[in-house]
Amino acid sequence: MRPAMHPRLPPPDPHEPLRGDAPEGVPVPAPTAIFLAGPPSPGADRLSDLILAYRPGALFVVAAD
Repeated sequence: MRPAMHPRLPPPDPHEPLRGDAPEGVPVPAPTAIFLAGPPSPGADRLSDLILAYRPGALFVVAAD
């Protein structure tokens, strides 16, 4: 059995605004995941919640299960 992996997210993009505002100045009211390939699986939904807890904002997911 392999040991559990503990992946780390890359550092924030230096051009990524840290205020939580969209580039046009429209605030994002809450962390939001947008799944472009349709409804997420329960696992993908949990993973997106974890990512957004670590780095709030808008998360665009372009993967299909």
